[in-house]
Amino acid sequence: MKKYDILLYGATGAVGCRAARYLCEHAPKSLRWAIAGRDKHKLDTLAAELQQEYNSDFDVFAVLVEEVEKLVQKSRVVLSAAGPYSVVGPPIVEACIKHRADYLDVTGEVNFVRDMIHSHAELARKNEVTLVPCCGFDSIPADLGTFFAVEAAKKKFGLGVQEVIACNMSEHMSGGLGSGTVASLLRAIKARGLADPLSLQRDFAHPERMTAPLADLKPVTPIMELSVFGGMFFLAPGNSRVVRRSASIFASNADVSAIEVDGSKAYVDAPFCYQEFICFSKKFAAVWNNIGFKGFLTAMKASPILDFFLKKVERSRFQPKARAIAEGKFLLYLIAKTSEKQPQKLVVQVRGMDPGFTETAKMLVEAGLLLALHKEKLPVAKMGGGFWTPSTAFGKPLIDKLIAKGISFQVMNFEEI
Repeated sequence: MKKYDILLYGATGAVGCRAARYLCEHAPKSLRWAIAGRDKHKLDTLAAELQQEYNSDFDVFAVLVEEVEKLVQKSRVVLSAAGPYSVVGPPIVEACIKHRADYLDVTGEVNFVRDMIHSHAELARKNEVTLVPCCGFDSIPADLGTFFAVEAAKKKFGLGVQEVIACNMSEHMSGGLGSGTVASLLRAIKARGLADPLSLQRDFAHPERMTAPLADLKPVTPIMELSVFGGMFFLAPGNSRVVRRSASIFASNADVSAIEVDGSKAYVDAPFCYQEFICFSKKFAAVWNNIGFKGFLTAMKASPILDFFLKKVERSRFQPKARAIAEGKFLLYLIAKTSEKQPQKLVVQVRGMDPGFTETAKMLVEAGLLLALHKEKLPVAKMGGGFWTPSTAFGKPLIDKLIAKGISFQVMNFEEI
């Protein structure tokens, strides 16, 4: 038996320290866990604070990423909160697969996920290791929200869902960005991780038959159902690829989907469409959003400019002020449309507190606790090893956990919005 149920690596970072605190507050006393990171002074300071405040029992290890394999060997589940993932992530993923430790992270770096699937999926399947990247705000609300909407539509209408439109409501989104989120976007651009809309599905045959390869950069789009205007959203490219991967997994492995209505378990027979926007009540706001976003992407096409900003961002390690995080919130609506010629529609609301730090830590730890303590009850237990998504690995059990911890997943009436 391995010594630790959970190893949290990157515990001194903005998300990692909140994940460690969340474990102290919510993990069962019987859980055997440890925190690790690269900065011994910060780790010792954090551990002293947590042990004094919560009287929690956990071990502490200061290790470089090159040395983390020894800890992984002793762990059943590894939660990685250390970025940039394209730099720090590969050795941890490789160690997890080698030593049969399940793995979760909160990356938003599509290029990292793509490369790990390409390089390690076969051995992960052979060693029966579960790996679930993108278990934070990138991309649990979008991915589990889509799953929830499809399930609700099938129960209400008895039909598959042809299209989901995700609307991040700008007037209800706050909390600020940290340097890690910005760096993830820059690294994805640098590695051309956003060039292929089906980049996380290339391990499937003919992925374009399962999901529509929609472009990321769209003009301002009226969302008539919500009376808002959709603009380009910086998290949409990553989220859309995760959701499309989920749709492909369900289409290819219909026997593992938790959705069972009229014998149909995939999202839809025809190619599934997913689009995501940040939405504004005024059209001019969406227009200015798109102008700024396009300008940013145009500037980043020049490698020297991109490299300069990437170094500046990663060195800065900036975070929003504590008050901004405390007052942070997010609101996401997902409009599901059925596969009929005259589609029926429903809308799902996903709502929570500060998305980038507070809720991301919560999502990571709740997923980790499920995997460490109740894996045999999860959808992923039937699928074996490999690289999965939050919805395909966890499905309804994680939704239920997050609802119990204050993140809302709710079917709404359009009149209520």
